[in-house]
Amino acid sequence: MDSPNWIVRSRGDEIAGLLAELQPKLSRILLHFRIPEQDAEDLLQDVLLSLVSREEGVESPEAWLLAGLRYRCLMYWRSRRRALYRAVDEALLESLAKPEQPAAVRHEIAHDLTKCLTEIPSRCRSVLKLRYTMGLRPPEVARKLGYNSSSIATVTRRCLAALCQKLAGVGYQPGSLR
Repeated sequence: MDSPNWIVRSRGDEIAGLLAELQPKLSRILLHFRIPEQDAEDLLQDVLLSLVSREEGVESPEAWLLAGLRYRCLMYWRSRRRALYRAVDEALLESLAKPEQPAAVRHEIAHDLTKCLTEIPSRCRSVLKLRYTMGLRPPEVARKLGYNSSSIATVTRRCLAALCQKLAGVGYQPGSLR
């Protein structure tokens, strides 16, 4: 059975009042995490939707909104970093595998990669060489190096991040390897 219209309107007024009251705190969180304006509204809507869907189990809507927004902001930047690492991951594999690329370009990229690989920690070199040179899947890399298979994705991301920093130091930009 549907709720009477006045109940829905009343609930909407409560949420609007809560948002108005928390607006300065919500804005500070978004500024602190440097969330772009076009994405800030989406994050806030996600948190509000989450609050409305779990409303009965929420003791403090204010705390829920603030903590939920902080969490969404953290997840926003994590997913952006992962996307960068995936792009570098794919670009490295594609750039080395492209047969139509001139040999000189492939040689230059391979030289830069080799130089950058020597400048990152040895455990990262091992992970990246097994993963990309030998083509092993993450569970195989974990088994070969003695890592827990549930943590190899994190280790690989950190190693790719270290490699990205070194590549940026020699002038590579995201997308320039393609």
